[in-house]
Amino acid sequence: MSGDLAARIDLAAIIRDVFQDAHPWMKQAEYDEMFGGEQVLDDCAEEIIAAGFHRNRTITTAEELDALGDGAVIHAVHTGDVWQKCDCGEWVPIGVDDSEDAEWINETSGPFTILHEGARDE
Repeated sequence: MSGDLAARIDLAAIIRDVFQDAHPWMKQAEYDEMFGGEQVLDDCAEEIIAAGFHRNRTITTAEELDALGDGAVIHAVHTGDVWQKCDCGEWVPIGVDDSEDAEWINETSGPFTILHEGARDE
């Protein structure tokens, strides 16, 4: 299952749970008739994801760092450092004029939470 499909399924389930919690007296058939059933929930989730919503995810390897797009921003979980991937493929710590490759920052600062996916988001 692709990440986008899994995210859409998870988000649709969250939306469904919120609606059902707000209307606990409704039977499933009434709920489906009023809110349009699973397809409407799936469409809502797809639109929210297309608008840029995503859950933060943690990466732990240099290969995952390399796969992020130019402009990606990551937060080092243990050190608190924030790094941005420049168009040369190296990583620059925010506020410092130095860069390092993915292998080095993974070994010294990982794991990382992705704050922005980079060029893939644009």
